[in-house]
Formats: sequence, C-alpha cells, structure tokens
Amino acid sequence: MFATLLYFGREIYQMAPPIPETVVSQSSQAVFSREEIQRGQNVWQSMGGMQQGSIWGHGSYLAPDWSADWLHREAVALLDVISREEQGVDFDALALRDAEWMRGELRLEMRENTYDAGSGSLTISDRRAEAVDEVGAHFRRLFMAQGEEALHLREQYALPIQTSLSAENAHALNAFFFWTAWAATTERPGGTTPIPATGRMNPWLEMRLLRLFSCGRSFPYFCCLQASVRSFGSMRVNSISGARIWSLRADSRRAIFLMRSQSRLR
Repeated sequence: MFATLLYFGREIYQMAPPIPETVVSQSSQAVFSREEIQRGQNVWQSMGGMQQGSIWGHGSYLAPDWSADWLHREAVALLDVISREEQGVDFDALALRDAEWMRGELRLEMRENTYDAGSGSLTISDRRAEAVDEVGAHFRRLFMAQGEEALHLREQYALPIQTSLSAENAHALNAFFFWTAWAATTERPGGTTPIPATGRMNPWLEMRLLRLFSCGRSFPYFCCLQASVRSFGSMRVNSISGARIWSLRADSRRAIFLMRSQSRLR
C-alpha cells in the first residue's frame, strides 16, 4: 500500500505544473510575473485558504472554487472578445452555427500550451489578455469590496465584511487564480489532456465550453489526494474524481446536519 502511494506521489511530483517566470501578451505587454503568482498564493492562504473557497476542486463550505470561477468567467469573457472581433457583436447575439464556431475557437485558444520551458515565459493572445483584464477587474472589486454587486457577492460568499485587500494584493491574487485556471486547462506537454479544475460554482459550464474530461493520467491524483506539489509549496492537488468524492462527502454531512436540525424543530 505504502509503495503504491509513494509511486503515485512521485508521479504527481514529476507532473506538477510549472509556474511561469512571466505571463505576457503577444504584443509583449506584461500580464503577471512569477513573484505575483507566488505572492497571490500567500494572499489566498492568509484569507483562510481552503476554509474560504477552494482551489482545484478541493471542496469548500464557503465561497466558490476560485479556479473554476476564474476559468468560467475567463471563458465567457473570451467568447465575447472573440465574437466582437470576428462578428462585431457579443456572443449571446450570435446565431447557433456561428456560436458553435466561436466555441471551437475558444477551445483552441485556451487549451493550446504556449508555455516556453526554456525561457519560463507563458505567452497569451492579446484577446485573451483582454479577457483576463476584464475578469481581473471583477475579482479586484470583489476582494477590495468596491460596488454594490461586489458587496452582495461578498455576503453570498461569507467573506469578512470589514476586511478587504489592497490593490497590490488583489492583483497578486488575480495572478494566482489565473495560474490555477491556466494549469487546469492547457494541454500537458505531449498533447495529453489536463486535469480540469472543478468546484461548486457552476463547474460544468467551462467543462462544456472547453471539453475537459478526466483521463487516465488523473489516476495518480485520485490515489494521492493530498500529495504536496514541488513548485506549489504547501498547496495540495486533487483530481476531479477526488474533488467529486470530497464534495459528495461534504454535501452528505450538510444534508445530515439539515435533517437533524429539521427533526429537532418538529
């Protein structure tokens, strides 16, 4: 048993996603840096980590899975950017045939691995950079508590009302969320399917848009649900299968609690 765990733990260690030195657009505009991604991880941990939302589908009672939330919002934003660029209208205004073509463009855009291991640079298209900036603005408002919509979401997510992030920390948190979504979406070297990020907040929309499915290489993650990742410090990685099991257990505990509470009220 321990030999099996050690073997698959080594597989996870070897397959850990890289943290880019820089994330730049095709027009050479800086988007994020390695330092910002790592700082964003620390910011997220200081907020409560897995106790306040989750990363990579670990499961949480409070707030959404941030990887899935970012991935969903970026996919929707990028669809609109592509649609306006190609057809001159937002995605929702497209005819069915054109909408399917745009979804194909989205899948090619987001799943192509543009990470250069030699330079450590990740290059994204200008239109994806535009979508990232749009999503980043949403998260900055959310974590800096700016605007009625953000305040409403903070209440829904059970975020502390009296605390908010600085602009610098909010930007770093965006870098971290982007990286987790990118690592869960892009093709692994060699063209193998990525392990999709899933969570409680509408995880299936981005799954449908990007056609992400669990594959055989997710099995090591399932066997070692909480193995440490070399380049991710104390962060833990779970497979989609493990995330589902964790979520089902959490849902079961919540259902049992509610049934007991209702029986007491009677």
